[in-house]
Amino acid sequence: MSVLQNNKKAAAGIGVAAVAAAVVALGAGTYAAFTDTEDTQATFAAGSLDLEVGGFGDAGTLQFADLAPGWSEEHVVSIDNVGTIDGVLKFTVDVTGSDNTCTEPEETDGRCSTNGDLAEAITVSVPGAGTYTLAQLDDEGLGGIPLAAEGGAQSYTLTFAIPDTVGNEIQSDSAVVAIEAILEQAGS
Repeated sequence: MSVLQNNKKAAAGIGVAAVAAAVVALGAGTYAAFTDTEDTQATFAAGSLDLEVGGFGDAGTLQFADLAPGWSEEHVVSIDNVGTIDGVLKFTVDVTGSDNTCTEPEETDGRCSTNGDLAEAITVSVPGAGTYTLAQLDDEGLGGIPLAAEGGAQSYTLTFAIPDTVGNEIQSDSAVVAIEAILEQAGS
């Protein structure tokens, strides 16, 4: 073999070694000493439903006395969702009636009953919802009223009445109405 061929083989070997060294150097370059990482965090906070009902006096009650056919009275109630989540308002109603004394006119009409007839006679008109007797509300409640979060107090004028068509059957009767206002998350 000639010196030229030996030099070609040596040159080729050196060239292959140089290329291999370059590849190793380039590979090492992709693992540079510079790095950067970012940390982040997430904060989760639950919203709230917070119902405020006003207009029931200091003791939280309404009292009506000496009722008779033809009686009517309006009462303003304010309702506010001071929470941060939109809600739907519903009411459950529990009515307990009593015939305190069976008067002679009631007895003559055959209308004396343990629970009395007043709850079936008193109507309540609720704006946007309709007119119901207390007895109907006792059975069905009232619901589906949208109440926006932080929307400010909304006033409702409730009209309580005893129609002129009611007779002796309500004499001396009484009714106690327990109302529970429930605010549920809208869309749930």
